[in-house]
Amino acid sequence: MSSKKLQPVFWWDVRRVNDNFIPYAPDLSIDDPKAHAELLKRYKMGETSDVGELPDRLLFEKGFNGMQRNPLPPVIDAGYIVVNQALHDVLVQFDLGGAVLHPVKLFQIDHTTEEAGNYYILVVVARKQGFEPEHSKNVEYPRAPEPNSPGMLSFLTLEDDVRMNASVLTGADLWMDPGVFQAFFISDRLCQAIKAANLLAPTRAIRCPIVTLH
Repeated sequence: MSSKKLQPVFWWDVRRVNDNFIPYAPDLSIDDPKAHAELLKRYKMGETSDVGELPDRLLFEKGFNGMQRNPLPPVIDAGYIVVNQALHDVLVQFDLGGAVLHPVKLFQIDHTTEEAGNYYILVVVARKQGFEPEHSKNVEYPRAPEPNSPGMLSFLTLEDDVRMNASVLTGADLWMDPGVFQAFFISDRLCQAIKAANLLAPTRAIRCPIVTLH
């Protein structure tokens, strides 16, 4: 293995940051609870096939008063990953590999007051198989010893722990990797654009170096 000075990519940690978790849920008077639970499971695994199934409304769950945010962060983990208009406008300037930004209305705890602004459920479609587990560290394998068990990234996963091969440098700027469980990856150019717009916090962008394999 040899390392070259290639631009890194980044794990966009949109799920393991408590400051962007906000307990929104679909309107279960409209959406079937069992069907929604299955849809959300498929969404997290990157298996959502029909965006028409996605909710058009998300309600702040009662009983979580202390978790209300004002203003809302640019990225919200509500089970679904929701982005605001400003981040939407950055994302659409890049090659999203067919990703969908599905409009969704957010409602406050009274379930009648709509949050100001436009919001979108982000559905990542592109796949790149670039993860190099043998050259990475601080990656957990909760499903081992299943064959081809995907790795899971966590707070223990730091800069340069996750290594990718050069195949991820072409194609979409936003993707998921079959070798990594429920993780979004972004190109260096998209990462820098999100940072320049001051829209990264409270999420994290963890650098993933590129290795050249011989």
